[in-house]
Amino acid sequence: MKKINFILSIFILSQLGFSLPLKAQSRCQATINSIVNEIESKGVRRVILTKRTVTNRRNPTNRKDEIIFALSPYNESYTSLDTRSYRIVSNIIASGVLMKSYADRIVSNCQDIAVVIFGIDQTESGPEFAIQSDGKTRLRDCIPSGSNLTANWNQTYCH
Repeated sequence: MKKINFILSIFILSQLGFSLPLKAQSRCQATINSIVNEIESKGVRRVILTKRTVTNRRNPTNRKDEIIFALSPYNESYTSLDTRSYRIVSNIIASGVLMKSYADRIVSNCQDIAVVIFGIDQTESGPEFAIQSDGKTRLRDCIPSGSNLTANWNQTYCH
């Protein structure tokens, strides 16, 4: 099963359109694969990756992409929830230190990634880490989604 997920991760990354030079791309892909494998080895059923373009909001870098790690405690067909896996997913998401270390590893090895988002599959997204001018990440602050405030680079809308 882990081999299938590893192959699926490679396929997904290739479909996400990583357009870095080959050496940088392989370093980035290796970092993401390593993190996916590490998360899954803890007991998470699978990690679903999505890449999209970030909203500028005064981005301090020229990086243009964000990557979302959706940690899934569900079986492949979404017909059952693995409660043990759900507890593990919740503990991982609750660990700000662990999430930040993953985000820092990604931005240091992926030259196009500006934001790293973690969440639980089939729920709202979780912690968002945005790159700073020093190349490290910072947890974005939460502002109410119904407010009249405009989120800046270090903020995100929450419910």
